[in-house]
Amino acid sequence: MAPLVIGYCLALLLFLGLPWSSRVNSALRTDEVRTRRTSSALGIAHLIALLVPVAAALTEFGPRVGPSVAWTAVAIMLAGLVLQRWAQHSLGKNFTLALQSAEDQRICTCGPYRLIRHPAYLAQILIWDGLAWTSRSIIAGIIIGALAVVAYIYRLSEEEQVLVNSLGAQYQAYAGKTKRLFPYLW
Repeated sequence: MAPLVIGYCLALLLFLGLPWSSRVNSALRTDEVRTRRTSSALGIAHLIALLVPVAAALTEFGPRVGPSVAWTAVAIMLAGLVLQRWAQHSLGKNFTLALQSAEDQRICTCGPYRLIRHPAYLAQILIWDGLAWTSRSIIAGIIIGALAVVAYIYRLSEEEQVLVNSLGAQYQAYAGKTKRLFPYLW
């Protein structure tokens, strides 16, 4: 049960760290419709990701993994938190929770953005799926992992559309040099 409790504490750190970032940057243009749609989808995914692990742990539903897997999941969550902070720090004031852009916006190619276009989303996938695996439930780990990937792919697809609409060829050139979410893969 200790990895699960630590996992929830790490998930709380994610939530506490996000408000320190700018929710909205008034210098950027916001796509309200895409922000609302994707934020709703992520909110539902986050709620499920918070409820399933504790339910799976308490009911001991389905096949289980050993404690070493749960502790490895805690380490993956810690790596996700570090990646999240690195991504936020690299973007600075341009890291927002809304889908925003400006035509004169400079594309960040430093830090984790050298390798992938959406490191904060990868970080959050690692955190949410890690939380699921701390329950030691194989079913929870697979379901939450798949749900997180689908939810964040939806979000990043909408975000990329906003950036292409605003930055055009500049963003397309950057996209041609970097992977979306998984370094060296996709």
